[in-house]
Amino acid sequence: MKNLITYILVLWALFAGLLHAQTLFNNGAKLYISNGANIYISGNYKDTTNINQGVIKLHGTMWVKKDWINYSDSGVFIADTSGIIKNRNQFGQVILDNNKISQSIYGANPTYFENLKLSGSDKTLYVTNCKLRGVLTLNSVLDLNKNRFIIDNSSPSAINYKSGYIISETTPSEGLGEIKWNIGDSLGSYIIPFGSGNGGDDLNLTLKTKTNGSSDGSVTFATYPTDYLKLPYPSIVTNLTGLNAQNIVDRFWIIRPEYNFKPGINLIFSYLEKDLDETFNVNIKESSLTARRYNTIQNDWRDIAPECTVDTKYKKLYVNNLLSKDFYEPWILLTDEKLATMYIPKAFTPNGDGKNETFMPVSVSIDPTYYNMYIYDRWGKLIYNTTDINKPWDGKVKGSSQICPEGVYVYYILYRDLVSRVINEYYGSVTIVR
Repeated sequence: MKNLITYILVLWALFAGLLHAQTLFNNGAKLYISNGANIYISGNYKDTTNINQGVIKLHGTMWVKKDWINYSDSGVFIADTSGIIKNRNQFGQVILDNNKISQSIYGANPTYFENLKLSGSDKTLYVTNCKLRGVLTLNSVLDLNKNRFIIDNSSPSAINYKSGYIISETTPSEGLGEIKWNIGDSLGSYIIPFGSGNGGDDLNLTLKTKTNGSSDGSVTFATYPTDYLKLPYPSIVTNLTGLNAQNIVDRFWIIRPEYNFKPGINLIFSYLEKDLDETFNVNIKESSLTARRYNTIQNDWRDIAPECTVDTKYKKLYVNNLLSKDFYEPWILLTDEKLATMYIPKAFTPNGDGKNETFMPVSVSIDPTYYNMYIYDRWGKLIYNTTDINKPWDGKVKGSSQICPEGVYVYYILYRDLVSRVINEYYGSVTIVR
């Protein structure tokens, strides 16, 4: 009878359009919040018991100024009587919004949110496997706090980023803070706005599905920093299998595919200046960073097949065209010990004496299928270019017998390394001496 009275009173208030409450205790009531109706809770929302199943059918908006607490094992929300989402936009949202104090999501059981908006102060997750079936609007910091948050919406726009970031930084021994995204067979760019906890969206991780995976698939994302020995390892890794810790960025990335058939992907990693740690990582060359993934079938670290490019200005590394058969977890960024050195002459003498007649880079690891060299004069005019490693510049304007005068010329060389598969760029000047 008490629950029935609560249900009737709340229902009446909701149809009236607005309900104010300091703290709303749901002792097993089934609440319906209609489209356009609002509940404003200046305290906590608390579903108090797992004996009576508190459920909210939410088509309106719930504003909560303090904590969200769930002890109901019903999952709190239902989409409709069939439990099937037909139009995500018709369902309401919970807004956790407080500019003065931090807010938490906790309880004995996870909550299944339709739409969730986080704004204002920092938010902390204290219960694992909370699930989102619509859109997470992020306008604050969300600390996963060793827990998993599930996005059960295959659209790349299921995270609507405004500001703030998601903190995942805990280690495997503590329990990883994870975002599990049920991507299924959808194609698109999935961006996780990770941050370090020191401000900024500085660890964004992007996965772009290039081919379809199976419809039941998901990808779990996490990242955490390590010490200079790269400890602690991810739970499935026992050693670095011959790799030198001084060559590796001080961070692991967990990108775990769970598919019957995995998709082909592109990845964009972001890393921090402190992850490079030049004091201990003495062999790292940032401009030549590449990525490796751990093969859980072979239990070792494998070179990746596709090309990598690094943007040192924005501290991002791009992995392109990773085939589904090479999609494993976890990942590291490193300077490959086998990366060959490049020698580029500073001058040459195309004077017909048979000595030092041409100009070209010298390296044993240039991929002849991915090589470009451009030569410009002092006014920026292109005078020579080639994609053939066996055709050096002879000091003439390409396609003519015109001899370039003595002086300084600018080169731009773009090539892929045969060993690391990294695409490298070199700029500089070379002098013709006659």
